[in-house]
Amino acid sequence: MMLEQEDQSIQVVSANDNWSDRLTNKFNSAQKRFFEDMEFVAETQDEQLPEFFENIPVWDQGKWSRDYSNNCYNFALNRKTNDFLQPGDINVYPELATEDYINKIIKNTANDNLRPLKYSFMECRADEIPVALFFRPRTENQSNDFHWFALRKNKRPKNNLSYIWAHKQGARNAEITEDKIFSDKKLGHIDIFNSASQYNYNHFAGFFATPKHAEPIKKTSGLIYFLNSFKR
Repeated sequence: MMLEQEDQSIQVVSANDNWSDRLTNKFNSAQKRFFEDMEFVAETQDEQLPEFFENIPVWDQGKWSRDYSNNCYNFALNRKTNDFLQPGDINVYPELATEDYINKIIKNTANDNLRPLKYSFMECRADEIPVALFFRPRTENQSNDFHWFALRKNKRPKNNLSYIWAHKQGARNAEITEDKIFSDKKLGHIDIFNSASQYNYNHFAGFFATPKHAEPIKKTSGLIYFLNSFKR
């Protein structure tokens, strides 16, 4: 059974959910709102955008290329730790069990001081930066997994997009999430929802606001968890 916390974008999911279900209505409605927000961003002058846009990191593919020690969470938080940072690593080392996986990830994310938003990244405060969290369901052929996307400032605007969304898949290079479905449109939408679903991350947990100023990390190496995950 899928439950939504009051005034939160987070959907708390039990271990008994049927992960074989296709994209949910909430996924699709959030995608629609995302398009509306991106259109507003593309058509609005920088000085008229919410204040948090001043904090958005510049898209720097070179910084995250040939980087085999940082993952999507490192990229989303824009900080390199060289040990596959996991949600909860900043303040407490996460012991993640296979059961109740989503709830534990979300709880650890909150422990890292990421604030859950509703279904719009535009609700960030002046001292925050928006990121988006998706989950991939466990099946016979794949394990539970999460994936993060992050908003970035584009120094070389393409199709009128000064702000784009990007991600980093594990040890792979970071990349812009450009959806070819919209390539013939003026705005050339960057669709994180389509990109996520292509890799079976078809549960949208919501947008989160990460603090502008990074906190010291208090943790055991996330690489230990990364390696141990293969044993489960």
